[in-house]
Amino acid sequence: MNEKIRDRLDWLDSLRGIAALGVALAHLVGYYRYDLRIMDDAAGIVASSLVLDYLDLGKFGVVLFFCISGFLIPSSLKGGASYQLRDFAVGRFFRLYPLYWLSIPAGVVLTWPGPETFSFVTIVANFTMIQNMLGQPHVLGLYWTLQIELIFYVGCAAIALAGLIQNPWAFLTSSVACTLVAAVASYLRWLLDVKLPIAIPLALALMYWATLHKMTILDRDRLAAKLSPVAILTFLALFPLVAYLAYGRDYGFGETWYRYAISYGIAIAVFYVFTTTIRIRSTLLFFLGSISYSVYLVHPLVFSLVQRSGLEALMLTTFGRSVAAAASLSLVVLASTATYFGIERPALQVGRSVRRMMARRPFGAEVSRAA
Repeated sequence: MNEKIRDRLDWLDSLRGIAALGVALAHLVGYYRYDLRIMDDAAGIVASSLVLDYLDLGKFGVVLFFCISGFLIPSSLKGGASYQLRDFAVGRFFRLYPLYWLSIPAGVVLTWPGPETFSFVTIVANFTMIQNMLGQPHVLGLYWTLQIELIFYVGCAAIALAGLIQNPWAFLTSSVACTLVAAVASYLRWLLDVKLPIAIPLALALMYWATLHKMTILDRDRLAAKLSPVAILTFLALFPLVAYLAYGRDYGFGETWYRYAISYGIAIAVFYVFTTTIRIRSTLLFFLGSISYSVYLVHPLVFSLVQRSGLEALMLTTFGRSVAAAASLSLVVLASTATYFGIERPALQVGRSVRRMMARRPFGAEVSRAA
């Protein structure tokens, strides 16, 4: 993405910063759940009622991340040429895997919220990022979203190979199809009491809709402007029923269907409003958005380290919950800044070098002609 376009999308990085904060805060608040329940001051009552009973900040942040990916990723494949698919794959690899691979051994040592033992097979499988598809658990629970990202990349690559990456109908069809799959799967989950994966088609439906949304507001595509409402209204019409059927029973996560629906609904509304009516350009949020991938992967490791080192108990005893929480989040930002500049950015530079090197080969003539 060139600098001119990047400058135009600074507000999107600010939105990514909000998503990162939401996920980190959700896990922090979730860890202090029992403390919030016994707090009798106004702040504690509000936090307990809103954050624990009605709004899942983690789900809110994750849905925002999915929508942002849908908004941005397909643009990297515009044109659908084979060299673009190759460059896309290389770029995504160096964007996701280096820091992710580092988080795996750290996660094995600093499992959070409590100690856990992983088999050698599980650890090896986690290096693929598709461990769930291989029947293995995640070393860190939040890895499940990265698997969905990979599925979306494959879907976008397939659309590009079919020569439809700029065709709004392809994304409308994909979004509605995923919504219908989620509806059928949720019904089967309710009927058979089998935990079918509902989050995958739901996330993909929103990501494909977000692509239509981007075509509408940035590309000024008239067809996309007509089809985008169809995709999101289909999703919103079926989603309450999907949430009720899929999450009306607790499968061990303390989930309630209305909390699930509210969290998704607010995330979609925030994404829509903050990409159309209000576009935040906050220096702090922009920075948090820039390091958001590090924040996402690093925050449970920092929370675990703070807990196991005894620092958490010391802060709670000395300063109280609010200061302890703020200090923990500050440490997350510091650690994430270090991993961003120490791992993420160098890895991206290596990825760019690899793409340039591949372009110099005979196949690179295609790149020169296309340029």
